[in-house]
Amino acid sequence: FTISKGMGDESFEVARRKVLQTAVSALCVEAGFLSAEKDAVGVLTEMMQSYITEIGRMTRMYCELAQRNEPTLSDVQLALLEAGAEVKCLADYSKRPQRRNLPRQPRTFPQSQPKCLQVGGKVPHPLHIPNYLPQFPDPHTYIRTPTFTAPNVDYRSVREKLAMHRRSSCRGLSKLLSKTRDSRPVAGDSDPSGLFTVIVHSAPTAPSYLQALMPSPEDQMEPATMASSQNEDSMVEDGEQAAGGGGDASEDPPTSPVNAQGNGERFDNPFMKPAKRIKVKPS
Repeated sequence: FTISKGMGDESFEVARRKVLQTAVSALCVEAGFLSAEKDAVGVLTEMMQSYITEIGRMTRMYCELAQRNEPTLSDVQLALLEAGAEVKCLADYSKRPQRRNLPRQPRTFPQSQPKCLQVGGKVPHPLHIPNYLPQFPDPHTYIRTPTFTAPNVDYRSVREKLAMHRRSSCRGLSKLLSKTRDSRPVAGDSDPSGLFTVIVHSAPTAPSYLQALMPSPEDQMEPATMASSQNEDSMVEDGEQAAGGGGDASEDPPTSPVNAQGNGERFDNPFMKPAKRIKVKPS
């Protein structure tokens, strides 16, 4: 049979060795020795340990031979007889006058490891799981706890929330239309929030990109008509250059760009000028 070794085995071995060494030293004093070398005491300690181990082994053998698990006094007597000791002399030997009593050893408790923090109680194994398997961990590691409240599914509350949502949607849409379209306040200046406004209905306008897709009048003109108009434009430009050739061009005041439609609208930003159409001469 074997003894499983744990963390306290080393301290147990040291304590057992000290007790055997004390017993051997007491026997040496009873025999008349005043001092002894350390190596000699160590050899005697090993011999006593071997003798006690052999007695225990034979006791276990006789116990198992009798089909028992726990040894009895008769098993120990048979083991002593097997080792060559006289059992009858043990009582007289224990009552010898020069016997020295060993001091009681202080009781030492094994150092217990600090337990891990445990939350909740351990859940036992179900019937279909053997007991030799490890236990379940703490319940808080695998049990899910909802952190939200269940929604209210009452019919009245649901209808109230739906009406509030619809009212807020209509109010937001009316605010958007009043800011993006022509609107007139009903209450006048007494309503600074602009909640009570009347949206003026206007005729639908064409999209802004539709003007760029529609053909211009120049695109609809025939090639002959386009050529004659280009010739007229070139003649007018030549006449203007001839009339203004005598003066210095640098003395003319700077002019701002004018709208291409000829309506006299001036653009301060050059990026707002309309795109000029390239005149293609007919071949």
